[in-house]
Amino acid sequence: MHLWAGNGRVNGAYHNDEFFGYVDKTLTYTDAGNDYSYLSGNIRGKSKTLGSSYTVFEPQDSDKGDIARALFYMVARYNNFDGDTNIDQDNPNLRLVNTVYSGDSYVSSTTKTGDYGILSDLLEWNKLDPVDEFELHRNNLCYNNYTNNRNPFIDFPEWADLIWGEDKTTKYASPSRDDIARPKDFVPPKKDTTDKGDGNFIPGVPNIVVYVAAGIVGFILVVAIIVIMLKGSKKQKKALKKTIKKVGKSNRY
Repeated sequence: MHLWAGNGRVNGAYHNDEFFGYVDKTLTYTDAGNDYSYLSGNIRGKSKTLGSSYTVFEPQDSDKGDIARALFYMVARYNNFDGDTNIDQDNPNLRLVNTVYSGDSYVSSTTKTGDYGILSDLLEWNKLDPVDEFELHRNNLCYNNYTNNRNPFIDFPEWADLIWGEDKTTKYASPSRDDIARPKDFVPPKKDTTDKGDGNFIPGVPNIVVYVAAGIVGFILVVAIIVIMLKGSKKQKKALKKTIKKVGKSNRY
């Protein structure tokens, strides 16, 4: 739920261990697009929300909501709500805050929380970048193949405001009811029809079929290469060697 494939340059040089938040673009800031144009929009600079004394990282708009909902999940999952005293690196005590800390405040203990932020910015990002089909599909894959539980803030993004927002008095659900009464302005994502929940590489197609098909295709290609190398014309052999060389170069990256 919390681990994402990302660009190493952005994650290391720009995000690093900075809190997430809006960057004040009226002040000096750095953009990952300076290194690679396709990374533009991932920026590091002074916090627009908290002021110039604090440095934050702001991801591109298309990732803002995904990141916010991942952080909401982590804090809901790992907390000291039940008085758990067995807090360590595998069972942290996490909290969302509207401040920025540094140093060992990132590490949780039995007497100290591990903090995420900036909360108010994350709540805005949850609305700015709503749940899309990719995020819904990823939630389904995590649930069906790995975790056996879901990120509820993807299924019900409005819950973030109920927990951490200013208006906590509005009741959208009651313990005596099974159904969830959603806010009128909430538009749920489209139903994900691509995931069959069977754990297969290709939804609905057993993995054994994929392996067998790949093996047959591979065998045919090997036989074709051998035939061309043994009985093909010089022109065919030259074309084959050129193709193999191209494939070899493309696989280096």
